[in-house]
Amino acid sequence: MPADSETASVKGELESHHYGESARVASLLALGKRKRSFGDFEGAVQAFDMALGNLKSSSQGGMRLRLALHTSKGVALSSQGCSELASEEYGKAFRLCRVLGFAGKVSEAVLLLNKGVLSLQHKRDLDAAAAEFTKALEIRGKSNSLSTPGGALLLERIADLKLERGDHTAAFDAYTSALQHLQAGGSMERLEGARLLTKLGTIDRTQRHYKPALQKYTHAASILIRSKATGMVAFARLQADIGFVWRELGELGAAKKTFEKALAVRIQTNSLRTFGGILLLMNYGTTLRKLEDQQGMLKQYSQARQLQKELGVTASAADVHMLLQISAAANELGEKEWAVEACLEAQRVRKMLDLPQTPEGERVLRAIGGALLLPFSEAIGSDVAPPGLFVSI
Repeated sequence: MPADSETASVKGELESHHYGESARVASLLALGKRKRSFGDFEGAVQAFDMALGNLKSSSQGGMRLRLALHTSKGVALSSQGCSELASEEYGKAFRLCRVLGFAGKVSEAVLLLNKGVLSLQHKRDLDAAAAEFTKALEIRGKSNSLSTPGGALLLERIADLKLERGDHTAAFDAYTSALQHLQAGGSMERLEGARLLTKLGTIDRTQRHYKPALQKYTHAASILIRSKATGMVAFARLQADIGFVWRELGELGAAKKTFEKALAVRIQTNSLRTFGGILLLMNYGTTLRKLEDQQGMLKQYSQARQLQKELGVTASAADVHMLLQISAAANELGEKEWAVEACLEAQRVRKMLDLPQTPEGERVLRAIGGALLLPFSEAIGSDVAPPGLFVSI
């Protein structure tokens, strides 16, 4: 059932007299959580607002429902990037916690975790996030509730914070601790476990420990497959990670197949027009270049560059390299005009970023030939000249 039809159906049922207040509110709370889980944050907020409008009871049960609604609404608003509105919802939830006598209990730990995530991801206040996570950890420790999905999530967010501060070793240890607590609670082979394995694998990968990274990534992928979650963007990201590791290990055929899987999921989920989609195209293109598939490489690199322009992604040194690769491949395929345009764009981006000329850039310029570049030289300045007259800056 489409989301809007689902909302209308639930609303119609709730307006009948077959539901009591608590049942109406509980149904709307469940609807909001379901919408949130599918990424429909606006629809989730609407469902939570509808539930709050229906909730009149001031009994303890009613206040507990209100606490859950304000907490859930805060999470949805935070996911939308509405940090101030999310803070307001969390403030209401904290006040209800105190009224209900939940201060120092798991309910407060949940709120502290959510508020810490808001501080970390949206407000970029790492010290505030650390204080909120630490207090939540104390509560979880006292209540022996770390070996639960909520406890493991708290440990994961603490690891995220350590990673944000550049402490890879401490982050790796914290992610490992979170995974161990999930395993102790019997939840390791679920989506939460796959996410932790992926993060551990990424730390291994950044430290060039490719074989351990591959083991963690493939374990995570097997969990997603068993969970029938292969149609999610997370699966596409994971396949791209696996493809990168295969390529670094020299297994180009395996890398190509894995990148193809990632690309298919990106297309299926309409998520190619994102920064992650651009990175996928660039990595896939590099793999094809290593396989000496110039036509395939040119297609992937060109699509990545086009998406960068459309999405307004800030240029970097990697773009200069990619444009030079496009130029070289186009030249080999006889696409001279395309080769010149890509080379000129590479030089323009290089100058904009104030980067020095590289041996790669000089090789491409020589390969294309000064005669082709002369009509375009004014577009990028005097450092572009016929072979033998290069001026490196």
